[in-house]
Amino acid sequence: MYIEERHRAILEWLSQHGSISNTDIQKNFDVSYDSAKRDLRILEEKGLLKRTHGGAFAKLQPEDLKQ
Repeated sequence: MYIEERHRAILEWLSQHGSISNTDIQKNFDVSYDSAKRDLRILEEKGLLKRTHGGAFAKLQPEDLKQ
């Protein structure tokens, strides 16, 4: 799987589940810990998610929408 395909799949996972862990990425996409971290870093730099310790959340959470 190419990196662009994996990034799309990670974003799809986030749209369905709201969050993803580094372990989820490693297991589901058969990549190393470093590759999982890099994927999340790249997607965060593009403004597509928010990284946390050990994973990431979808950029907008329901509580973010409350004013």
